Amino acid sequence: MGKSSRLVIVGIALSLPALGIGAGVSAGSAEWTIPQEAEALANPIAPSQESRGRGVTIFSQRCAVCHGEKGHGDGPSSLSLGVRPTDLASQAVLVQSDGRLFWNIAIGRGPMPSWDVVLSEEDRWHVINYLRALPVTP
Repeated sequence: MGKSSRLVIVGIALSLPALGIGAGVSAGSAEWTIPQEAEALANPIAPSQESRGRGVTIFSQRCAVCHGEKGHGDGPSSLSLGVRPTDLASQAVLVQSDGRLFWNIAIGRGPMPSWDVVLSEEDRWHVINYLRALPVTP
């Protein structure tokens, strides 16, 4: 990609907030707009010790670099993101439906990548079972 092409892409990206596109979107904001069908999804995997164990393995490999080992948004890469990753052990996150969490993990937003192609649906549900077992941040 040539220098002029990169400048055009950067210019467009910088213009989006001024146009109201992507405004207010950050990794740490509580509200993500999701389809109603996604909100209603139920976790098909029982929250067993085996499921949480698989979830912690996936979380450690894929999520902890930003969200931290305990999910508090304090992973080693968190300082370079421009926004603090969400504290996944917070009450605000833990009251969300499994379907909402599943959607957020699948789609991503801001610096958080979408995991729908990288993680199977089953693996995403295991991660949610692990998140449900985290001690709540005071």
